Amino acid sequence: MILAALNMLALVLWFFLARVTLYEVSDKLSLGQNGRVNAEFSSEAMGRIQTGQSAIVRIDPGPEQPGQNLPALVVAVERGGNQVQLLIMVPDLSPQTLGEKISGQAQVEVEFVTPVELVLRTTGKYMGGGQVPVSPQNLEGQQNR
Repeated sequence: MILAALNMLALVLWFFLARVTLYEVSDKLSLGQNGRVNAEFSSEAMGRIQTGQSAIVRIDPGPEQPGQNLPALVVAVERGGNQVQLLIMVPDLSPQTLGEKISGQAQVEVEFVTPVELVLRTTGKYMGGGQVPVSPQNLEGQQNR
């Protein structure tokens, strides 16, 4: 009984206090100047990305080689456009790692939320729509106003 109560308490604490990282993701990468990586994001994502945010660049070198996750930092955001410039934070990165034509994925950390916030956002997304009238009389009464 006590063990079940402790487990329930741990679950409730996790639900309200744990940090979940939300990312904006881009699959369109290109090599920029000075070893920087350019990533293309949607216009919605651009509103959430700012200079100084942490990122992860996942490099896919080829089918026979394992991919690499490289820590990066957003150093420039093109306002009114869709380009973000990322600086890879690996000091001894060899040019062969990136190659001439880069393929992979960029993930920029845009927000930290708790599991309860995710649940509330999800329910709000489905509950926030307009209400459907259930009676034809209600619908006619709204049109006459």
